[in-house]
Amino acid sequence: MDSRCEKLRFLMDSGSSDVRMIGICGMGGLGKTTIARVVYDLISHEFEASGFLDNVREISSKGGLVSLQRQLLSQLLKLADNSIWNVFDGIDMLGSRLQRKKVLLVIDDVVDVKQLQSLAGNREWFGSGSRIIITSRDEHLLKTHGVDEVYKPHGLNYDEALQLFNMKAFKTYQPLQECVQLSARIIRYAGGLPLALEVLGSFLSGRSVDEWRSTLERLEIEPPSEILDILQISFDGLQELEKKIFLDIACFFKGNDRDYVTNFLEGCGFHPVIGIRVLIEKCLITVHNNTLWMHDLLQELGQQIVQRQSPEELGKRSRLWKEEEVCHVLTESTGTELVEGIVLDNYHHENEVYLCASAKAFSKMTNLRLLKICNLQLPNGLEYLSNRLRLLGWRGYPLKFLPSNLQMDKTIEIYMCYSRIGELWKGIKHLDKLKVMILSHSENLIRMPDFTGAPNLEKLILEGCTRLYEIHPSLLLHNKLIILNMKDCTSLITLPGKILMKSLEKL
Repeated sequence: MDSRCEKLRFLMDSGSSDVRMIGICGMGGLGKTTIARVVYDLISHEFEASGFLDNVREISSKGGLVSLQRQLLSQLLKLADNSIWNVFDGIDMLGSRLQRKKVLLVIDDVVDVKQLQSLAGNREWFGSGSRIIITSRDEHLLKTHGVDEVYKPHGLNYDEALQLFNMKAFKTYQPLQECVQLSARIIRYAGGLPLALEVLGSFLSGRSVDEWRSTLERLEIEPPSEILDILQISFDGLQELEKKIFLDIACFFKGNDRDYVTNFLEGCGFHPVIGIRVLIEKCLITVHNNTLWMHDLLQELGQQIVQRQSPEELGKRSRLWKEEEVCHVLTESTGTELVEGIVLDNYHHENEVYLCASAKAFSKMTNLRLLKICNLQLPNGLEYLSNRLRLLGWRGYPLKFLPSNLQMDKTIEIYMCYSRIGELWKGIKHLDKLKVMILSHSENLIRMPDFTGAPNLEKLILEGCTRLYEIHPSLLLHNKLIILNMKDCTSLITLPGKILMKSLEKL
């Protein structure tokens, strides 16, 4: 805590006579309020007036902004002023009565820029040397209001987390010897989040070793509600498309390349360029080396939200990613129109059969937009796949043909490595959005179809398609294809003409 407080005090620049506004930004439970409170208690005596507005989000929703303005005047001027009847009265009074006072003000848990406009509208409201500290989960909100600095504290490191947890669990910095290894597991689970350490430490205090072990087992199924309830606040403040993006990342795309995910979500109509930016600003995801990440507990939150959509009937959840749940839905054909995505990345050896489904397994999943599975066997064929598929990923696809009624006009990517497909389609098929097709090691593939209807294809991988002997002439005239890999296509002896691909970079 000392290092975080020192960082905040440095940004406040107490030697300056300017009025400075400092934002503290981070995910729920990170300790923003605690940092602000500690610094407030340390330095409030240096100011003529000081006030700490706690829980602005909650108080504003219940009592309105006027109640907060009255509370602020009461704290800073030590008077009860009931002459404020509307927000504009409050703005006039705050702006006129505090101009000559050196003020320290903390405005905690702000979620709407209107709250700041009503409580600390501009620097001219306050006297020389005043300091305004604002805590929020929304970086864009802070910058919109024009704060001088935004402090984004990191989670606790292992030693700091251990100290906090020990104080909550044992009332000392040293854990009981029999709990050392269990404590280490709790620390790793909390991921440096002070809220999680405090909740779990307090819960485990005074409990037996067996109860500790039982708690750890339960955490693998469901985090404590005290933690999820705090994190849920940020999710509830999102717009619907932002919620969809958050849930997709939590269930499917954590650890994936930002550009790749953006391309997929753009195809879904989710407007991810701004959506992902909002999630970053609200501290729900982070980006490192262009890779999307989120705290493990935020991922747990997203997955819990999906599971709560239908606790008992798995086929009525929007997203499926656990192997046992995917297996149940596909083998029992219980999927419904509510299912939007299925991802099962546990690749088995391509010759190993581990799951069979009926021909009607996908028949009711009319809104499925993401399918990424492997080695699902279909002894009786396949009647239907959703026409809304943006990504079709089926490693080891077991049939010679795709369903004849499948329209892929919305499909962006096709991944069908090690498939048994013999021919993709006949004639011209409209695939205006298709950008990537990977069919490597599909040894039954004998010919490539007409690509006239796929004008935006950028990447085609046919490596190891050993029986492929025919390439359609339209491929050699493609204007946007960048990568074409035909390595080890040993049956392909000649091409049906000259290569006239304007964009080709790698052959």
